[in-house]
Amino acid sequence: MKRIVAFTVFCIATFISSYGQEYFGKILDSKSNEPLEGVSIYFDGTTIGTTTNYLGKFKIETKQSIEASLVVSFLGYKTKVLNKVDLKQEELIVYLEVEPMTLAEVVIEEDNWSREKKWKYFKQEFLGKTLASNQCKFLNSKDIRLVYSKSENKLFASSKNPIQIINKSLGYRIDYNLVDFEIVFIGNKNFIRVERVYYSGTSQFREINEKKIKKKYVKARENVYNGSFLHFMRCIANESLAENKFQLYIKPEPRSKQFVGISPTAVFKTKKLKTKETEVIINRRGKITIMYKGFSQSGITLEDEETTFKIDGYGNYYPIYKLLVSGEFGKNRISSMLPSNYGID
Repeated sequence: MKRIVAFTVFCIATFISSYGQEYFGKILDSKSNEPLEGVSIYFDGTTIGTTTNYLGKFKIETKQSIEASLVVSFLGYKTKVLNKVDLKQEELIVYLEVEPMTLAEVVIEEDNWSREKKWKYFKQEFLGKTLASNQCKFLNSKDIRLVYSKSENKLFASSKNPIQIINKSLGYRIDYNLVDFEIVFIGNKNFIRVERVYYSGTSQFREINEKKIKKKYVKARENVYNGSFLHFMRCIANESLAENKFQLYIKPEPRSKQFVGISPTAVFKTKKLKTKETEVIINRRGKITIMYKGFSQSGITLEDEETTFKIDGYGNYYPIYKLLVSGEFGKNRISSMLPSNYGID
């Protein structure tokens, strides 16, 4: 399989090993100790979240063990990501700091790209090159700052406020707290192409219409889910790869041009933990090619002779640096992303 663009997404991740449970607490201003109403609290990459009441209090329940950051976000304040130690408290007390008003970052190097040109590259690499991307609308595109560095041949993006997106294809509104974004180009002004994309941040999914989900959204979500990385991870945890039409292939020798099929049980050794998570061990180094229904091709590359990771009750795996994905798995961008609790909560 040939790929021109190497794509990696690093999600902000803290690890919460627990059964499905309840989290509650209150959010206060760090200086005045006054309660903050309307603060968003959510598990990263999910629809699991809530807002604080007039007393600054909140409560969230999860149905499964979950490996995701608990994000606290409020306009005008610094976003806070709660770690494992924080979440062990019986009641969470979170103090938010006011985001200082600063002048725009000074850029010494001249940026000779137009806003239109930069926006074209940002939009296609952030949303993805899919039919669904054409049905995504940015609600606050003016908040997104784009800078092109000629000396580095890179495009950088930043936003003080969460990027707000309406995905009319899947029926979600997404609030994305962008932490880092860069596109690395190769070539020159006469011929330039994307070599690598990197971005990180936290995201909250919400239904466009919470009262009734349209049938077209249900169908579109099923189509996106089937064969996705989330689907693949859940099948590993449930030992149901073959039943769900996933096939695995490897090269018998590193220099071989031939691929041979291999049984999932010969690749993935799984063990159910008391926390309802699944521990996965792969005694193999190199690339494993994955086919879904005989045509959709992806890959997992393993750097170590033995790789061990865990999968939570929603299908999230950790540590995220253990696996390098490519192919269809690697093309997954914002326009074709589902919340990690899809089909569960």
